[in-house]
Amino acid sequence: MHRTLYDVLTATVDSHPDKLALIAGPHRLTYRDLAARVAGLAGRLQADGVRPGDRVVICAGNRVETVTAFWAALAAGGVAVVVGHEQRPERVRHVLADCAATVLLALEPMARSLTGLGLPASVRAVLPVGAEDTLFAGTPAPVDVISEDLAALVYTSGSTGDAKGVMLSHANMLTALDSLNEYLRNGPEDVFLCALPLAFDYGLYQMIMAFSQGATLVLERDMSLPLQVVKDIARYRCTVVPGVPVLFELVEQFSRFGMPDVSSVRCLTNTGAALLPRHIAAIRRLFPGADIYSMYGVTECKRCTYLPPELLDVKPGSVGQAIPNTQILVVDEQDRPCPPYQVGQLVVRGGTVMQGYWGLPDETARKIREHPVRGGRCLYTGDYGYLDEDGHFFFKGRIDEVIKVRGRKLIPRDVEEVLRSAPGVAEASVVCTALDDGDHDIAAFVAADPAAVDASALRAACRSGLETWQRPTRYEVLATLPRNSNGKVDKPELLRRYPVPTAALAPAGAPC
Repeated sequence: MHRTLYDVLTATVDSHPDKLALIAGPHRLTYRDLAARVAGLAGRLQADGVRPGDRVVICAGNRVETVTAFWAALAAGGVAVVVGHEQRPERVRHVLADCAATVLLALEPMARSLTGLGLPASVRAVLPVGAEDTLFAGTPAPVDVISEDLAALVYTSGSTGDAKGVMLSHANMLTALDSLNEYLRNGPEDVFLCALPLAFDYGLYQMIMAFSQGATLVLERDMSLPLQVVKDIARYRCTVVPGVPVLFELVEQFSRFGMPDVSSVRCLTNTGAALLPRHIAAIRRLFPGADIYSMYGVTECKRCTYLPPELLDVKPGSVGQAIPNTQILVVDEQDRPCPPYQVGQLVVRGGTVMQGYWGLPDETARKIREHPVRGGRCLYTGDYGYLDEDGHFFFKGRIDEVIKVRGRKLIPRDVEEVLRSAPGVAEASVVCTALDDGDHDIAAFVAADPAAVDASALRAACRSGLETWQRPTRYEVLATLPRNSNGKVDKPELLRRYPVPTAALAPAGAPC
């Protein structure tokens, strides 16, 4: 039985020392090679002052150094904090200060920028990636860490507010790992392809799952070169391919140049944004022999639900049933269980539920509460949706994106579904903003060819599919929608580029 997440790696090193663990650019590491690098860096972290519970911030992108540093932080007894290397230095500095990090490991340009900004007083050492021979300092000293101790802080994307550090214990992450491995049927013969950021928990767990099974991880730098991703799937005979809709869309666009043999793929997974029917159809064309797992989760408890592949056509639009060893419930505003098909807030009960938000006790108390039926702690996800009569969840949107319009709750996803049904629309995103005068700006952004789709066509679709109070007040037709590093539509960026216009402040009742 694993006591800590680090035990997962050491057990695999013992059982598969000469198995190929990692392919990352020019690097080919067996589990024995990886263990040596991890031990050397863990020794260096301890020499630089890392003690059990100290935070180690890792900002190096999808590189072998990030993989090594994650496990080395655990080996040293520390808490791993992986953040996106593409972020602004000011945001990374905020993370350093917020979690009172002891050590920063970063790409040299980021390390220089952060040093120039002035590092928080807690930071005792900066290890620049690019000078690998200076990163290793021998075998680490044993540490006294148990399953209840923190293993990682995963910062939320901040898509609906300020990023928060989600505290995950070793027990949290081991519980999630066991559940994921069970329903995805992962094994040592698998080869995982990961083009997702390791700073995104969906990407991070691909590495953890692969190493827990003695499988091989093929780590791509990012999703920007879909042809390279597909070529590597074929080259390394990958069997597990996690993605988000934008990755599948890119692969489909570039498939016209020819698809190599990808028959090795046994399963494709998706989370972060819903798979639309066109995504499913494209995946089936591109990977005809693969099972498709549509999934849903939040950083605060890793994964909530999954839809077994055989139910993909039976339960269209659903993100599935509770993952193994987890219970889900939908409640109304009075914390009463909702009957089937009634929209309410999703509540999750199980060992994956976070310990809380780092340094934010009030925010934690709003999320971690007593279960309304079973008692004990549970997570109020802040997500709206409903359960059908079989207990399958249908996601509708985030509570903090929902606003009251003329006394009724407007769920942006309801509007987005109607917009996506309009001819020529590839994608839609709706952002609702409450205005000072009590009115609302309901902005609809669609990805489409501006020469083929205009606001009048979108307005017509909304007139036929929505109530008057649900209809957008303005429409923007864009070639593509901006995305954050996790592959989700970046709604704050949309509002930054297309702020509420003066015309949106017209008196209530203006025509939509």
